[in-house]
Amino acid sequence: MRHPESKSLASLAFVALVSACVGPVPPASPADSPAILAPFTGHVDVAVRWPQARTQAIPWSTQAIVLTMRTPEGDSLASFLLTKKPDQAVATGSFVARAGQVTIEADAYESSSPTGPPIAMVSQGLTVRPNVDTPVTLRLVPRAIPYVLVGDKTAAGSLNGAIGGYLLLNGGNFGASRQTSIQVKVGGVPVAAAQRLNDTQIGVTVPVGATSGGIVVVSDGIPSATASFQLLQTLALVGPPATLSTQATLALRVTGTDDHGGPVALPNVAWVTNDLLPPSKTAALATVSASGVLTTGSATGTLLVTAFSGLTSATASIAIQ
Repeated sequence: MRHPESKSLASLAFVALVSACVGPVPPASPADSPAILAPFTGHVDVAVRWPQARTQAIPWSTQAIVLTMRTPEGDSLASFLLTKKPDQAVATGSFVARAGQVTIEADAYESSSPTGPPIAMVSQGLTVRPNVDTPVTLRLVPRAIPYVLVGDKTAAGSLNGAIGGYLLLNGGNFGASRQTSIQVKVGGVPVAAAQRLNDTQIGVTVPVGATSGGIVVVSDGIPSATASFQLLQTLALVGPPATLSTQATLALRVTGTDDHGGPVALPNVAWVTNDLLPPSKTAALATVSASGVLTTGSATGTLLVTAFSGLTSATASIAIQ
């Protein structure tokens, strides 16, 4: 079941509750150092909200989080592991803290037995004060945030297309190597079946209902920045000749407009040619490259050349003489 996307980022919520304790100091735990003991101690209570199926800061694949409290110098005071349980929304734990400065670290892992580098992390300083409740909110920073490149047709595929048209999205951190979940929205509409080719490329079809706006890739629950997208509404071939000689080349040009009537200077189109009046020879009248370069052969006849994106197209008739 698809959950609505939330614009706010889910976070780890740390609530520190400090109770002053005057008098004998409790025996030191193995993590305590005599040099850092103080006459005031308290508790730091920690609550972790597990990631939900929506846009957020903690990757969906997170199964465990290691919480560590350190001195300002980096010495570990205490540490414990929180593992995700089925249907659990929030996990809680508690540190014993001394009044003064400490640092709390959180490292997220996609295995319940943490190994290797974390997939998200955060570190933040905290002042523990006697008799004061100290709320702290930490937002984990994912190690790999997906991104979509925007460029011209050659560099990254112009981010435009008509309904039903194919788009090749170039970028990075799309999660193929880790086989994480992937979702793509084009013009505000989810793509039914995004084809993740590798960590840097995703193939999508512009869905029905899309409008000009943006493209967002969500990998493992982490959204990319929005990449600009124009919905192609019309296409037109620019000045195709009525006739063309055999053994010739011609760079075809196409322009378009979007659903707001704005110009689309470099429409993302595919090309096809058809022989309207087939010659007696078996050779085709011409071929056309992916970039729109038409090359005629030795045969003569009438050629139809079409630029198209999904169901939107523009066609010209050229006599090959």
